Amino acid sequence: MRKFINILLFALLPLFSVAQNFTAADQKKIDSTNSIIHNTSNEDTLIANAYLSLSEYLFSSSFDTIYYLSNKAKEIAEQGLEDPENNKIKMSFMKSLATAYGNIGYVNKYRGNIDEALDYYYKSLELSKKTNDKNGISSMYNNIGIIHGSQGNIKKALEYYQKCMQIREEIGDKKGLAAIYNNIGEEYRKQGDLDKTLEYYKKSMSYSQLINNEKNLARNMSNIGYVYFTLNEIDTALIYWQKSLRIRQKIGDEYGKAQSYTNLASIKEYKNELDSALDYLSKALEIYEELGANNNKLPELLGKISRIYFKKKNIKTALSYGEKGLELSKESGFLIGVMQNANNLYFINKSIGNSKKALSMHELYINIKDSIQNDENQQEIIKHEFKYNYEKQHFADSLDFIKKQEVKEMEITRQQSELKSKRNQQYVLYGGLILVIFFSLFIFNRFRITQNQKLVIEDQKMLVDQKNREITDSIQYAKRIQNAILPPDKVVKEYLKNSFILYKPKDIVAGDFYWMECIPNPSEGGAVVLFAVADCTGHGVPGAMVSVVCNNGLNRSVREYGLTEPGKILDKTREIVIQEFEKSEENVKDGMDIALCALSTNQIEYAGANIALWIIRNGEIIETKPDKQPIGKFDNPLPYTTHQQKLIGGDSIYIFTDGYADQFGGEKGKKFKTQTFRDLLLSMQNESMENQKRIIDDTFEKWKGDLEQVDDICIIGVKI
Repeated sequence: MRKFINILLFALLPLFSVAQNFTAADQKKIDSTNSIIHNTSNEDTLIANAYLSLSEYLFSSSFDTIYYLSNKAKEIAEQGLEDPENNKIKMSFMKSLATAYGNIGYVNKYRGNIDEALDYYYKSLELSKKTNDKNGISSMYNNIGIIHGSQGNIKKALEYYQKCMQIREEIGDKKGLAAIYNNIGEEYRKQGDLDKTLEYYKKSMSYSQLINNEKNLARNMSNIGYVYFTLNEIDTALIYWQKSLRIRQKIGDEYGKAQSYTNLASIKEYKNELDSALDYLSKALEIYEELGANNNKLPELLGKISRIYFKKKNIKTALSYGEKGLELSKESGFLIGVMQNANNLYFINKSIGNSKKALSMHELYINIKDSIQNDENQQEIIKHEFKYNYEKQHFADSLDFIKKQEVKEMEITRQQSELKSKRNQQYVLYGGLILVIFFSLFIFNRFRITQNQKLVIEDQKMLVDQKNREITDSIQYAKRIQNAILPPDKVVKEYLKNSFILYKPKDIVAGDFYWMECIPNPSEGGAVVLFAVADCTGHGVPGAMVSVVCNNGLNRSVREYGLTEPGKILDKTREIVIQEFEKSEENVKDGMDIALCALSTNQIEYAGANIALWIIRNGEIIETKPDKQPIGKFDNPLPYTTHQQKLIGGDSIYIFTDGYADQFGGEKGKKFKTQTFRDLLLSMQNESMENQKRIIDDTFEKWKGDLEQVDDICIIGVKI
């Protein structure tokens, strides 16, 4: 029978994988795994694990695929555990069964069968504990926490997240830590604490980038985009969401694509482009239906569709989607979905005069919201933040507690001894003396251990300090090298007499840099001054390394190839930079954004890659927009455009990277933003260029306050 099932699976495999595109390497792994399943002479443990491996490869194809393959592994493992095999083989079957239970629980969760999902997760957890599989244990703690969190039980969710985090930190599971930080961020988001939400989402993203996990990275970007969307920073949200969608399309993550389409629909709804919003939501719904998903995302999606139809005055359709979303939320126990759909139905019923229904929906919304954002949940969030510190302090305090208890007992013993006979007093005295001796020995031993620990810590601190000094010295030397490629101040003042450059690296070295080259212009009896500001990928040491490559590209374009037109210089620089990075065996996508100007007597030529040119004339800003493509690898690149602009006396020219406008600060910790920077420049046009530099710098430091500088800053200003 098993042979027949294996042959059937082999025949159906192309149907399972139709929704997902595989690389040649992935397809080779799938074929190899399937050959193991197809070979009936293989051991049952090998067959069971092959089913599980195949379910992992086809994870994004369909929930039916995962469910079928995991159930096959479950059947084989359960049968194997019934046979009297040796202990090693049984352990292997138990591990396979734990994984199968976890996968089946995952499918049930996304189909909305929450009780079944929890049941399978707990079964998997029990088996993982028996086999001491710490990866399996931490995964189940995480999955159970997710379900409790979705049901509004934040206390229970954080309890399991805490257990999960401790194991993942212990075993150094970076992928797992990325997931758990993301989930903790979700709980902060439900409580409305967006600063903490963003902090944990970015912690998660840093781990995803570290291990190059594109699926997690796409989810991180999607979540961070949601925070910025909530903060009404729509452009920033759109950037994160588009990046997330591109990654998901690249890796064939169908479920993730549905989430991205839902996000982009929110942008369209915000801009009141309702038909476009519905198109995105319809794409997402189609994917969920193909995958057989019925999790918390589906009720949320139906609620969004309902809201769009309500805005389009299609009340009947709006009610239909809203009630379906509410029904699914109640069935699956996802309180967030109940709250969102109830609030939506309140407004719809209110608009058509159905006051009774509207009131019941509003009461349901308020009750759910209060249960999720209650004081107990807020306290659990705070407790989670300090739990590790508490546990560490508790261990230290326990010795002090023991000491106090011993002293207390001695005092009680002394008081009781006064009521007894002299002989008993002597016995008590001797006994007390013995206790004191033992206690003194205990205290002395603890003191000796503490002293040894201090010596070890001091040695470690000295080693760390030494390493830090060596690293800092190396970076300081790198700074001297980077400064050597920047044009000296006397050269800048020689060719741009009435100008300033504000250069503020975030770290010791920077990814931003400025560049200058002077070319004789015999036709006009003068010279053409080329100058630029550039923002390379990253900052600190990585950004500085990229800046050296990009600076060299500019120099070669002008000095070696004799180019003077800004657009052509950028074309050649892009070509050189890509050639340099293609020498690496890895796929390097680094590069830079740049604004490049060619200034002659009464004219300026400009070309830009994502950095604009501003000219202030008579109290107004004339902006020349850049090409929306970086210097580096880019899909369908086009030649850079050279723009020409006549100049008149009194014109002020500004080019700058985005670090100044992106700085957080002020009373509310918000971004400075480009519009505020624009107003600042307009307000000081009567000042000299040196005073302008001082005002810009002082304004930045005052705005930043005690907050950390978020990016490198480079600004060039020139007065005609």
